[in-house]
Amino acid sequence: MKKLMIILVGCLLFSGCANARHLDQLLTLKDLADEQAQLNAYVQEQDRNFELMLEEAKAGTLQQYSNKRTIQRKFGDPVYARNVMEDDQQWESWLYRYATQYFGVEKIYLYFDLEGNLVKSKYLEGTNGESGQETTPEDG
Repeated sequence: MKKLMIILVGCLLFSGCANARHLDQLLTLKDLADEQAQLNAYVQEQDRNFELMLEEAKAGTLQQYSNKRTIQRKFGDPVYARNVMEDDQQWESWLYRYATQYFGVEKIYLYFDLEGNLVKSKYLEGTNGESGQETTPEDG
């Protein structure tokens, strides 16, 4: 990366397209490009992890990951996490989906008890976000 930077700056200086007063602006643009590349790599990794989770959910084997720590280690951070009340029980709900797709896509919700154990999962198909299957550890 440093070699590329040196070559870029050297070419610009010797070509007459840049001078010292614009160097800071050029470096800012390069930093912005580097940051964009990192963001793209992060999104691609999140999407790959979600595809792995989809395979597990469709195979009915997602329940083998019994707690938050093992799920996070295998599939990464959720897109969204929140606390919910359902049937007079408090759960922590995690949402997994493709990183940059929001509506009409496949989603997986995971529900954890207060100790961080996976209580149930819900897979929603991509067509309308309403159909799918719900599993609990007893189902597996």
